Amino acid sequence: MGPQDFQEYGPMNRRGRRGVQADMATRTTDSTQRMPALGRDHEHPAPAPRRSRGRGVALALVVLVLGAIGGGTYAGLRYLDQRYNGRIFPNVAIQNIDLSEQTPAVARQAVEARIAPFLAAPVVFEWGNQRWTPTAADLGIAVDVDAQLAAAMALGRGNGLFRNANQVLSTYQNGVNLPLTITADAAKIQQYLARVGAPLEAGPVEANLWLDPVSGVLNITESREGRMLLLDDTVNEALGNLAALEPALVPLHTAPLKPMLTSAGIAEARRTIEAMTQAPLQATFQDQTFALAQIDIASMIVITRTVGVNGPLLNAQLNQEPLQKWVTRVADKIGRDSVEPRVDWNGGALLTTQAGRSAYRLDIERTVARINELIVADERTMPLPVNEIQPQVTPETLATLGINEVVAEGRSDFSGSAAYRITNIKAGVRRMDGILIPPGGEFSFNENVGEIDASNGFTEGYAIVGNRTQKEPGGGICQVSTTLFRAAFYAGVPITDWTPHRFRISWYEQYDSIGMDSTIFTGGGPDLRFVNDTGKWMLVEGTVDEAQALVTFRLYGTPVAGREVRRSEAAISARTAAPTVPVYINDPEQPVGGYYQTDQARGGLQVQITRTVLQNGVVASTRTFITTFQPWPNIFLKNPKTALPPGGKLGSG
Repeated sequence: MGPQDFQEYGPMNRRGRRGVQADMATRTTDSTQRMPALGRDHEHPAPAPRRSRGRGVALALVVLVLGAIGGGTYAGLRYLDQRYNGRIFPNVAIQNIDLSEQTPAVARQAVEARIAPFLAAPVVFEWGNQRWTPTAADLGIAVDVDAQLAAAMALGRGNGLFRNANQVLSTYQNGVNLPLTITADAAKIQQYLARVGAPLEAGPVEANLWLDPVSGVLNITESREGRMLLLDDTVNEALGNLAALEPALVPLHTAPLKPMLTSAGIAEARRTIEAMTQAPLQATFQDQTFALAQIDIASMIVITRTVGVNGPLLNAQLNQEPLQKWVTRVADKIGRDSVEPRVDWNGGALLTTQAGRSAYRLDIERTVARINELIVADERTMPLPVNEIQPQVTPETLATLGINEVVAEGRSDFSGSAAYRITNIKAGVRRMDGILIPPGGEFSFNENVGEIDASNGFTEGYAIVGNRTQKEPGGGICQVSTTLFRAAFYAGVPITDWTPHRFRISWYEQYDSIGMDSTIFTGGGPDLRFVNDTGKWMLVEGTVDEAQALVTFRLYGTPVAGREVRRSEAAISARTAAPTVPVYINDPEQPVGGYYQTDQARGGLQVQITRTVLQNGVVASTRTFITTFQPWPNIFLKNPKTALPPGGKLGSG
């Protein structure tokens, strides 16, 4: 046997020979060692020996010599075994710790003393000025001392005479340095790092802009990079430092997390918003000034996210819908009602009740476009594009207008209406009565009703606004638009703008079908519009019969020859039950202790009504009017000091 049996160990360092560095590994050793054969070459067998006296003597001498050597070897091993009984043979080390002639207990103490600092703090993790010092147990790190102590004691023992002799000789000449085997639980290290590194991790913060809806103040969030702990990289570096059995300083590996939307991505939107809201925008006409206040501008700004060349961006622009509504309110103040004379049917002998007049009309489209142009400019004053128009009808031309008979009629009932509602119905009918609509002209209810305020005879009353009934100037005005819608419906004229109520109102069903109603809201809200396609002028006549609680609208003109209008029966579907929980709304004007009911509970449903217009018996047009009524609870008003009844729900005022 020779040194090849110990190639995995190497010489001892203390003797000046080149030793093998301790290696962290999990080793699998073949316990069965292949030994070279002794005697003849089995691959090339020699000829059969001749039996002779001389060879017998020689063989006897060889046996005697080998016996002497074996006996000497045996004796030597017996001597060494007795001398080092229970101790490790000389020149044996574990992890460069000389254990020559030491008992296993003493050797254990030496090895454990050597690795104790390592086990107490095998790795020190560092990030910035922070450090974490876990123990070996924290990281699932263990050193197998027992296995190598057993291997050290086994050198030169228990392997047969010649193998033991060979091991002892080789150990004496070259030394043996047994490496300690280290095991580490990578998952446990990762869990430890995830726990201590959690405060270091942070998601990226995207830049953002938003406008406070109350103050109009622009709020800005600047972007910030986030940070992610690279667990695998840190664990791998830590594992790579374990073999030396020395405490190692390992930095926590991190990676930045970039925000998608950066501060650069919101810069342009920020500049745009600041320019838009730098000061009020003044719109002027003659001696009138209409100010679009900064808070109003802010409320119209829409911030949208888009994708640019370098990534996400924010864009800011005016929402055209509220801008259109603001411009429409300005147009109402300048005046949009008819400039034509007001005319009474007078039994067919048309009579002028109010002379025509010249008037100014705001060009709404040009105004909206001009505001969009100037909203980011430093110049904050703009003249309004207003046109002056003249009436087309004079008393002398009344007889030529073709207003000869009733074209269509609409009726509705207002029985049980409160006084405020009757007042507003009468005011609304007055605003519509006597209007002339030219051939091809489009009638707008909102334009002709004008401002719904005391100057036009309206008073405050309850109206459906949003999802509830509340006090508004002109409560009940929708009775007027509903009745006029019915007249236009039966006239067969094109209805270009129509919005049904969201909630069912039962008294509208007295003279016509469910679903035959129309809601309006001035100032850019829902409108009722229709086009006079009869080819002749059309006169609107409205009357209020308080005794019968009846509103009637008639459209006079020249009926289209051969035109017939048919209305289908109402098709009702999608019924839903009425809410069972009553809603109570705080109203300081109500007396303490009482409840005033403003709404009756009703279920939801969908209504479809189809209008078919025939021309000489042939279908000329078909339109389905679809109404979706939402469920509606019982609603009561109460003073804020009045207790909420059991089972009731407090609604928003």
